[in-house]
Amino acid sequence: MISSKTNASLRHPSIVRLLARPALRFAAQLEKDRYSDRLLAACLIAGSLILLPYVLGFSGNQIMWTSLLFFPVDPGLLIGPLIWFYIRAQTDAGFRIRRKHLIHFLPIGIYVLYHLIVFSQGQRAVLDWLDRYDLPYINPVMQGLTLLSNYIYLFLAWRHYRQYRQW
Repeated sequence: MISSKTNASLRHPSIVRLLARPALRFAAQLEKDRYSDRLLAACLIAGSLILLPYVLGFSGNQIMWTSLLFFPVDPGLLIGPLIWFYIRAQTDAGFRIRRKHLIHFLPIGIYVLYHLIVFSQGQRAVLDWLDRYDLPYINPVMQGLTLLSNYIYLFLAWRHYRQYRQW
C-alpha cells in the first residue's frame, strides 16, 4: 500500500510533469516527425526509465524500493534493438519496424512477463524470491545477457552505418 506521504509526493505537479513530459512530447510528435525521430524518442524514453528509481528516490519518494519492488522498469534489453532500428531508419527513409522485426523485442517481453508474474505475488513473496533465486542466480545472468545483447546491437548498428557510408 502506498503511504499518504508517497501519494503527496506523487501529486506534486513538478514531479508529475518531469515524469510525463517525455512521453507526452513523444505522443504529440508521432505524426509530425520522421520515423527515425520516433525511434530516437523511444530510445530517450527507455533511457530515462533507467533513471526513474533514482529520480524518485532523490525526491524523497521510495516507492520503487517499497511498493513497486520488482516492477519491470529496467529497459536494458529494449535499448539495443531501438538503437539498431534507429540507425536503420536514419539511413533508410523507407525502413519501418515490421512483424518480422518483433522477434528482437522478445527478450524484453520475457523480462517484463517474468517480473510481472513475480511482482503480482505480493511484497513478501517478492522479497523471498529476490533472496532465494533472483539476486544469487537470475540477476547476474540477466545482467550479462543484457550487456551481451547491447554489444551485439551496437555492433549491428555500427556495421550497418559503416556499410551505408561505403555505399
